[in-house]
Amino acid sequence: MLLVITPRSWDCERSPVTTVSYTPDGQDILILRDFGQQAELWRSQDEQPRAIYNFAGHTRGINSASYAPDGKTILTGSDDGTAKLWDIASGQLLHTFQNHRKGVTSVSYAPDGKTVLTGSVDSTAKLWDIASGQVLHTFQSYSDAVYSVSYAPDGKTVLTGSGDGTTKLWDIASGQLLHTFQGQSASIRSVSYALDGKTILTGSLDHTAKLWDTASGQLLHTFQGHRDAVLNVSFAPDGKTILTGSADSTAKLWDTASGQLLHTFQGHRDAVLNVSFAPDGKTILTGSVDSTAKLWDTASGQVLHTFQGHSNSVSSVSYAPDGKTVLTASIDNTIKLWDIATGDLRSTLPNSLHTGGYLKCELRTG
Repeated sequence: MLLVITPRSWDCERSPVTTVSYTPDGQDILILRDFGQQAELWRSQDEQPRAIYNFAGHTRGINSASYAPDGKTILTGSDDGTAKLWDIASGQLLHTFQNHRKGVTSVSYAPDGKTVLTGSVDSTAKLWDIASGQVLHTFQSYSDAVYSVSYAPDGKTVLTGSGDGTTKLWDIASGQLLHTFQGQSASIRSVSYALDGKTILTGSLDHTAKLWDTASGQLLHTFQGHRDAVLNVSFAPDGKTILTGSADSTAKLWDTASGQLLHTFQGHRDAVLNVSFAPDGKTILTGSVDSTAKLWDTASGQVLHTFQGHSNSVSSVSYAPDGKTVLTASIDNTIKLWDIATGDLRSTLPNSLHTGGYLKCELRTG
């Protein structure tokens, strides 16, 4: 039986929510806010979601966060040029990784949990040892900011995507450059490894996504069909299809082997900022500037639910690990929890862990 919770939210003058995600065990929710200097952790399984910790310590906005494989720590990257490692159980700061000359745009945890990777506006990416907090390698050969970083599933290589239109593959042990994936004419904004690590996917402002062979560095497919920038890319859990979200208001599903377009998910009225596959791959979730998120059937391409209730762009979407609920975060300062089976709103998370420093906060119920 569905538990219906009266939506409650607070109207506050503060930074909008830009990223929201579940912890690996599905118990908690991590919230990042645009220009906010704090990350917030909420307990999602209670009847009314409640705040647990406020990870405060950055001096400028937090851009990215990544969970440790064991779910015990969180890594955050900020415009203050640092990345910080936090203990989830206590909320305490464990390490500050400080060596970049400009803001940190993207962070990622190694599969074995022993190292972390950061990308920066200073045109470098850095590999850090978690135990000591020391820099192991600095990956530098870019002429623009590094916007996206990712570890290979086996943890032996890392991928970095840059505003100069290139993506690079690096060896973790030696720090050497293995391949430069070159062929996109504008900034790379999203990179992703297939689960088997054999291929990688890049999305660019040049309106295309490209699939590359990891071992050889060869281009396998160029996915053309979007009429505007490709803002987000994702592999299906089985690796057989890929998903692209675009500023042209559509998401597209492509066959990985042939490169053929399978479906165009059309129904949003503005740019699609985020795309995500369900854990079982049977549905996909899209978030848009049109203030809605949509749940789609992967096989048919049909829309199953439209999640309406936000008053501004949906900047982030996330499935729960069990696939039963989804989270949407919006520029309107709210986070909403939805039931996948019914499409019903389960709850609206309040705006902040603390009210100190706000000019005005007003409780709304209903």
